[in-house]
Parts: sequence; C-alpha cells; structure tokens
Amino acid sequence: SADFYFETCRVLGIAKADLKSVFPSSGVLAIRYAIEELKPDKSTIEICGFSWDGWKRHAWGNEQMWVDKQIKEGKLTPLTNRT
Repeated sequence: SADFYFETCRVLGIAKADLKSVFPSSGVLAIRYAIEELKPDKSTIEICGFSWDGWKRHAWGNEQMWVDKQIKEGKLTPLTNRT
C-alpha cells in the first residue's frame, strides 16, 4: 500500500523533500513486509543475494544499516553456505 511504502521511506530516513528522487529498493520493501506483515512466529527469515549497490536512486547505506539492525535484533538471518 502507499502507507507501507511511505512508512518504509520514513524508516529508512528518506527525507520528505527527497521522495521524488530516492526510493526504497524492492528488496528492502519485501524484507520489511516479511518481518512486519507476515510476522513469522517460529520460522526464520533468511535473506540472500542482497547487495548494497546498484541503481543510484536507492539509499543503499540507509538500507544496509536497517537490514543490519534487523539481523542484530534476530529478525533476519543471512543465508550462508552450509556445506
């Protein structure tokens, strides 16, 4: 929803004045949705293939800080090679 999108912008610290030039990535929107809307109880949300570079209109540094915080709080687990 538009509310979810704009709340994600706020969570990432994207200033209101920048909303036409800086956008949350689809990856961070999906991760936030999984954490906040699906509310996994006993399951783990594992992420992989998420990087911090690409399209210049994403707030990569802000997204990385937010994802790192979710990992530290135990809401996300980076998927690693388990061999």
